[in-house]
Amino acid sequence: MPDLPPRLDTDRLVARPPAPADVAALVAVYDDAESVRFLYAGDPPGPADIAHMVATDTAHWHAHGYGRWVWFERDGGALVARCGPRLALLGDAADVEIHWSVRADRRRRGLAVEAAEAAIAACFDGLAVGSVTALTHVENAPSERVARALGFTREGVVEHHGAPHRLHRRRRG
Repeated sequence: MPDLPPRLDTDRLVARPPAPADVAALVAVYDDAESVRFLYAGDPPGPADIAHMVATDTAHWHAHGYGRWVWFERDGGALVARCGPRLALLGDAADVEIHWSVRADRRRRGLAVEAAEAAIAACFDGLAVGSVTALTHVENAPSERVARALGFTREGVVEHHGAPHRLHRRRRG
């Protein structure tokens, strides 16, 4: 089974797989109604929802040897993002999808691009995939900017969790 490194380092960030102790800090990542409206219907997820998310991410790591990381600032150690790959079904095909979410008070600093770029490189190196995908809600302009900055190409619009999302793909280059 291919494996991704459990730890990733960038200039400003350090990542590792999530743990139950991260739940409170992850609540802060998703405690922004404006941005999570593109991810979840209704209110931001609460601690029980985040605990389930951590358990799902942990199970994905155990089952597949890779998954989403939690990202901490090198300076200060604050948990500021959740970003990484997961196995996803797009149509009838399995694909590796990259997700990124950054705490509201840390946005517009390039952290999503920095974390996602490291995650994508790890996928190309460790999973030997030819491409990765990303889904962005059609109204989520900030995530669209991140996808463009990462070199993704739009492939169309798909329904994801009952809402239209743009399907982006980045090929190994």
